[in-house]
Amino acid sequence: MRTDMSVRYTDVHTCISGSDWHGKILAGHSGIPELCMNLDSSGVVLCKDRPKVKAGCCAGFFIKRYNMPGFFTQLRRRFKTPRPYRALAGALQLEKIGIATPEVIAALVETRNWVRREYLVTTSLSANSQTFLNAVSDGANADDLWQKLCCGVIPELCRLHDSGWIHGDLSIRNIYCDRDSGRYGFIDLDGMECCGRILPTADRCREIARLVSSYLIVFRAIEHRDEFICRAIESYRNSGGTSLKPDNVAAAMKSMIIRGEKYL
Repeated sequence: MRTDMSVRYTDVHTCISGSDWHGKILAGHSGIPELCMNLDSSGVVLCKDRPKVKAGCCAGFFIKRYNMPGFFTQLRRRFKTPRPYRALAGALQLEKIGIATPEVIAALVETRNWVRREYLVTTSLSANSQTFLNAVSDGANADDLWQKLCCGVIPELCRLHDSGWIHGDLSIRNIYCDRDSGRYGFIDLDGMECCGRILPTADRCREIARLVSSYLIVFRAIEHRDEFICRAIESYRNSGGTSLKPDNVAAAMKSMIIRGEKYL
């Protein structure tokens, strides 16, 4: 993770209920570790509950916990940068280049009896913000959604790439629109990565492939893959991005289409 972290965040190291907590908390916020511990309570509105990840909203915050079941998972993750730290670094980069994302309140690691859990706490999306996947569930028109991707999302993605970063888990699930401001933003940033000042073409192709494949899977339009790839590439180029080859994007999409709804 980058070391030029904003001075707004302060280091925290404390012991609560037999747990060691360390990480970064936005200045002026207190009681965040206790809030994280409430994720299993009935007062939290869950939006994801899987063996490896649990997430929900409580008291105006979005709380995401990364579980690490199994000894070897615990051991492997100890040698990697915690995912909340990566999400925080990504959020600060998005803020720097002017792309919307919920503000990170805390990036924490809890160790209890040698078992490690990682927590990310952000502000919740506003009532007038909606992810693209939720828009689909609400009956959004496929053509309208595609137009928003090309005219609103891909230019923002191009700006992210030109800054040397990738999202890492791009799909319509992780894109939202603030209907008050009309801005498009990214969420689920723990896969974000800085790949250098000049982003390799292969990384750009993979990101476009993820975006297009998620759209095609939802609307069951895989047979029109080549058409949508060409349209996305044209939008990316018109936004000032590198000119990409359709065959390279199509090659990157093959495994994504096979794995299907994993990206959603």
